Amino acid sequence: ASRAASVAPRELSSAMSARTGHTGHSPRGGTSIKAPSTRGGWSMATSSRYGARRPTDSKSKTRSTSSSGPFYGRKVVVVLEKCRLGNLAGVRGMDGPLMIVHECLLTLFDSPLQKDGKLTVYLHSDENLLVEVHPAFVVPRTFDPFQRLINALRRNGEVGGDNLRPPVMRCIEPPVEQYFPPNCTCFGLTEEGRPENLRNIASEADEGEACYIFAVGASEGDALMEEHMYGGDYAGNKISVSPHELTAAACCQMVCTEFADSWVQGLPEDEDSSFDGSSTYNF
Repeated sequence: ASRAASVAPRELSSAMSARTGHTGHSPRGGTSIKAPSTRGGWSMATSSRYGARRPTDSKSKTRSTSSSGPFYGRKVVVVLEKCRLGNLAGVRGMDGPLMIVHECLLTLFDSPLQKDGKLTVYLHSDENLLVEVHPAFVVPRTFDPFQRLINALRRNGEVGGDNLRPPVMRCIEPPVEQYFPPNCTCFGLTEEGRPENLRNIASEADEGEACYIFAVGASEGDALMEEHMYGGDYAGNKISVSPHELTAAACCQMVCTEFADSWVQGLPEDEDSSFDGSSTYNF
C-alpha cells in the first residue's frame, strides 16, 4: 500500500486545533493511555460540545473525564483507519473504498450502543485527514448523498453546522490519540492479532468511567499492519476477534453488539458470538 501523506490538506490547516499527548494503566493488557501532558493548554474536561475544546490554564497538570466532557462514563471509541475520502465524483469503479466507510458508519450509528450515547467515532483517511463525527449524525441511507457529503467535507472542513448546531462532521488536527481521555484501553482489530474473546473484554470493563478504543481498518487489505501508519501509535495491542475473515462493517457490528450486551440495559440476552463462543455472526 502507498504511504499516506504526512499532513492534512493545506486548505484545512487553519481550522485545526492544538495538540496534546498522553500515556497509562490497562485493565486487560491493551495499549493504555494515561494522564496527558498539557502542551497547548487544552482540557477535555471543559468541552463545549461533542469534541470542541476551550482553552484552559496551561499550568494545569491533570485532566479528568467529568460530566461535561464527551467521554463521561462508559464509552467505546471506534477509529476507522485508512478511510478513502478523496473526491471520487464521476470516477467510475473507484467508489468501492468509500462504500466501505459508508457501510461502517451505517452499522455504527444504527447500533444500540450509539443510541444509548456510549459510542464515539473518528475517521482517519489515507491522506492523514482526521474527521470527528458528531454523535447525532444521521448517516444517509444511500451512497450518493453520502458521497456528496464527504466531498463537501473536504471542500469546507466541516458539514452540517450553523449558528445553533455543531457540524455533523468536521476535520480536526491529527493524531487522533491526543483526543482520547486518560486511562483508556486501546486495541487494534486485525486478522494477524492474537485470538481474543471480545465479550470478555466488554464484560470486564470497569463499572464506572471506562473508555475502550478500537482501531478498525476501513479499506481493502489490512490497514493496521502497515507500519504504524494506521493505529500503530495507540493500538499496538492487536487482537483477532474471529477465526474467519470479516469485513470492516462486521468488525464494527461485533464491537457494538458485545459492548451493548454488557452496557446497555433492556437488551435481550443472546448466545456468545465471540471468538471462542458456540455461534458466529451472519453477515
